[in-house]
Amino acid sequence: MGDQAASSTLDEAHRTGAARRAAVILAAGRGSRMGCPKSIMQVRGRPWWQRQVAALDEAGVAGLWVVQEQTLLAMRHAGFNGVTVAGEDGPMFQSVHRGAAYAVEALPWCEYVFILPVDVPVPRADVWTILATAADPVSVPTFLGVHGHPVCLTRRFAEEVVVSGEPQVGRLDQLISKHVRYVEVGDADVVANLNTPDAVAAWEAGGHTGRTT
Repeated sequence: MGDQAASSTLDEAHRTGAARRAAVILAAGRGSRMGCPKSIMQVRGRPWWQRQVAALDEAGVAGLWVVQEQTLLAMRHAGFNGVTVAGEDGPMFQSVHRGAAYAVEALPWCEYVFILPVDVPVPRADVWTILATAADPVSVPTFLGVHGHPVCLTRRFAEEVVVSGEPQVGRLDQLISKHVRYVEVGDADVVANLNTPDAVAAWEAGGHTGRTT
């Protein structure tokens, strides 16, 4: 699972401050409504995955990408040496299971596993801290009362509940429903969903976070 760059990249992230938190980026879909996988769609002149990587770095969160082949090739061609895990165009929980399993097996320093669909912009740094503080054992951000992402899981919950589940039949919302704490945050990007060209155009025009990266 993953590639040979995985352990060295994440060990470096641990040493340089991206400790305790890892985000599983779910990017294994085909992106049929976008005309290409969402991770490689162009947003403000850059591939979306590059913007997400930069935002994760800014937030001090180690990213673990669950991708399909076209995305993997594009990332490698651009020189990305971060962590990627082979994904499939199946139910989303297959990607959740695969990414969470890698996190708990390969990252002994990781105390919190975040789940973030690729079409949700990476939120501000303070959101990750708020969610980690609130996770007992699961927290989900809300904005104006609307549930969003990323979902924050404690390592123990990820290991005992998510990873031990059946990847073919599980659903993350069902697994967390009795354990979740909802936390209001001040970042509208947690409820953004860039799953159509119109949604991307609206996000570009609105610029919820004010990021320039």
